[in-house]
Amino acid sequence: MLILEDYLYKQLKKNCIKTYYLKSRQSKMKYFKTLLLLTTFMSVCQISCQEKAEDWPDKEKTDQKGQTTESELAKTCRKMREQITATNSAVSSISATNSNAEKYMNMMKDDGYFSDINYKDKTYVNWQPQKHLERLKPMVISYIRKDSKLYKSNDIYNKIVKGLDYWNRVQPSSNNWWHDQIGEPKLLCALLIMMRSGDKSIPKTIEQNLLSYIEKTGGDPRKQTGANKTDIALHWLYRGCLNENESTIKTATSEAFYPLKYTTQEGIQYDNTYFQHGSQLYIGGYAPVLLNGVSEVALYTAGTEYFMSAEQLNIMYKFVSETLLKSIRNNKIFYNVIGRSVSRANGLNANMSTLVTRMKQTDSSNSAGYAKLLNLIKSGDYSSISETYTNFYIGDYGLYQSSAYSAGVRAYSSRTSKCEKGNGENLKGYFLTEGSMALQISGNEYENTFPIWDWCKIPGITAPLMNNIPSGGSNWEQLGTSDFVGGVSNGKIGSFVYKMNLAENNVDVSANKSWFFLGNEIYCLGNGINSSMSESIATTVNQCNLREEVVYSKDYSINNLNLGNKVTDTPIDWVWHDNIGYIFPNKEQKVCISAEQRTGSWNDINNSQSTDKVSGNIYALWINHGVTPKNDTYEYILIPGVSKNVMNTYKNNKFEVFSNTEMIQAVYNKQSKVAQAIFYQGGTLKFAETQITVTERCALIVQDKGDNTFVIYVSTPSKNISQLKITLKRGEKSTTHTEMFNDGYHKGKTHTFNLDLN
Repeated sequence: MLILEDYLYKQLKKNCIKTYYLKSRQSKMKYFKTLLLLTTFMSVCQISCQEKAEDWPDKEKTDQKGQTTESELAKTCRKMREQITATNSAVSSISATNSNAEKYMNMMKDDGYFSDINYKDKTYVNWQPQKHLERLKPMVISYIRKDSKLYKSNDIYNKIVKGLDYWNRVQPSSNNWWHDQIGEPKLLCALLIMMRSGDKSIPKTIEQNLLSYIEKTGGDPRKQTGANKTDIALHWLYRGCLNENESTIKTATSEAFYPLKYTTQEGIQYDNTYFQHGSQLYIGGYAPVLLNGVSEVALYTAGTEYFMSAEQLNIMYKFVSETLLKSIRNNKIFYNVIGRSVSRANGLNANMSTLVTRMKQTDSSNSAGYAKLLNLIKSGDYSSISETYTNFYIGDYGLYQSSAYSAGVRAYSSRTSKCEKGNGENLKGYFLTEGSMALQISGNEYENTFPIWDWCKIPGITAPLMNNIPSGGSNWEQLGTSDFVGGVSNGKIGSFVYKMNLAENNVDVSANKSWFFLGNEIYCLGNGINSSMSESIATTVNQCNLREEVVYSKDYSINNLNLGNKVTDTPIDWVWHDNIGYIFPNKEQKVCISAEQRTGSWNDINNSQSTDKVSGNIYALWINHGVTPKNDTYEYILIPGVSKNVMNTYKNNKFEVFSNTEMIQAVYNKQSKVAQAIFYQGGTLKFAETQITVTERCALIVQDKGDNTFVIYVSTPSKNISQLKITLKRGEKSTTHTEMFNDGYHKGKTHTFNLDLN
């Protein structure tokens, strides 16, 4: 149409010149008539062009009788575009958005670019051209929002058009596929959809060129997995709604919801954990990204044929309620389930309210459950939370939650991957999967500690105190070597085991490590600690933000540890800090405590983060095994939620550790008559007049129900055992049971059965 307009203009100009030189009145009249016809036709064409540019598919069509003729697809697309616009244009402050819009308008050059952005930048992380689209967003919101002072502003409209036209002409790209296939197209499509609701839409030529470019370079969700699949599917949905293309919409929605199934590949595992980048645990990081994308698509497609199935809804609810939110305390997620995001400032922030709200709105069958979760997120009141311990037998992860505290232990095995360090992130996280434990009461225990952490003293691990932490092998996926990792659970309590054997990158440490979750207490046992290294080997009990005071007892004398002080290699009775008590029954252990101010930068652990120095006060508690330990051990008890005044009189009359050897680690609750044991090989364990023998290594819980009846809970952390014989004996009475482990995708899960000695 622009070509036609240009042609008509040239004809008018030519005829005006001709008319001026004509002598004959008749000839002049003839040319004036021609001129009039051309002018009228040009005006009609201009009106027609304007109407065509603004008459997008979202406008309802009517027949001669004024009846709506809009197709069902068009109605659905219009409905989805309206919801997409409402979601993307929601801001906490329209005045702040206006202010940013005005700032970026003034910064934009006449040709639609920003002089402070390098549009040729190819950076892998923090790609500069992305800022261009991010700056257009407040401009678009300010233009379309009726409560904005810039609503319908021609000035801002022209700037938006110029900005999008410049992007269309330059078409920046990154060396990181994520920007080209996820970041850029998601934001760009959202801008185009929002502009459809404005007083004037983006000129169709510009829009279609942008959409064609996105279609060509924006990836294919069918070729991706997990969160990446959903992210790409989301902008496919946007594009499908803009073009009213049913095929694109169907592909987008089916692929967006596709990860909501159990799989042995990347995605939600059969034990309800989540893997991304191979067999790497990513309950935080990628899983929330996936679910936010899914919930967004669910919101847009609710009430349409494109909405997810009942089975998909239930899988999502189960993962959110039983895994994701149990790994979060007061909106802070465990540091050991977020992968390389641990090296990002504020990486523990886990705002799940948007996700849960969307699913409450769209999932009627689970809306009551989502309502309870939403109340928990907003209130932070855990008083009504029931005690649960979950053994995630595929993810090599143990998770405890109660009203008092939450805790998660993570390791890795020959079946799962080490925490990644790709994209120049998580540069010091080499030991992060060596049995790390996140223990949270308030949720703020580890918030932004990571630039100033000692990364050889990650809570729960046994590791060398090295000056230079190894960078490790692969950036993305590195399997472990241990085949004995896992645990057992009766639903409320349970245990986790990690047979550590780290021998790579000039690191040599081995240990048998176990955690027994016993309600108010956590028993942590270690044995077989060996190393040939020249550095001291330490088991870290905790390292977190320093809160309030540190109190400890030595020889039953109470002392305070002030900021800037240390206790080194000292037999300690107990320590108290930030409502957690630590008991050390073995007086031969060399316990160390520090309370110190530390300084570092986020850039020290992540190349894309700030080099600015940050400081903070850090509390650390560890056991020193010395240099080249031989078959050393450790034993400590964690008591979360205990007051300082209770510690000196705290009596542990309920539990006893009755084995901590290389063969068996075991704890017994004398009150509830429950024994928990880790057998590193077949053997016999005696407790409370009872004897239990197993033929293979396993994790075991024995519940004495009285009257010589017992409930047995057992698992095989090695996952390569097909059957296990268990013999229970008391006095002269005994019974033997053979348990089969033909579990398929559920290898390592807990088996339950009863034994009767009568």
